[in-house]
Amino acid sequence: MIEKSGLFRVGDIFLLANKIRVNTLDGFTWFANINGLSSIQKQNWIILLDGQRLGLNTFNNVNINMLPINITQIDSVEIISVPQIYNGIFTNYGLIHIHTKSISNGKAMTFFQSAGNETGDPGPYIYTKYKSPNVEIVGSGTSIVLDMNTN
Repeated sequence: MIEKSGLFRVGDIFLLANKIRVNTLDGFTWFANINGLSSIQKQNWIILLDGQRLGLNTFNNVNINMLPINITQIDSVEIISVPQIYNGIFTNYGLIHIHTKSISNGKAMTFFQSAGNETGDPGPYIYTKYKSPNVEIVGSGTSIVLDMNTN
């Protein structure tokens, strides 16, 4: 379902979840609140990737797009939206567990490329009549997954 949904980045999975309230300014950095358990400004939820806890929380900001996977590699996503103990981890502010597709015994290579542009940045003109609004534009992207099974 995830691959066929037309999602482009890992952070776009927030758009499919009904228990997560999200806010984004640029379409890349998402501020998420799982079931109202913490404020948008302080993101204390936990990310697991195939059962391994990831430390993506930097300055109370979790950028899920920094995960070392591509959206095409995701098989399923579990969202824990109530405080509980999940596999020995207390999830007081929620948890997102991402399961990836199984890899063959052969060699696999993934390539992902995207482009972005910041237009209208007022820069030194912010206090003059030439100032303009700051608009972030996320361009197109390309994803290639090559799996060479040796069996």
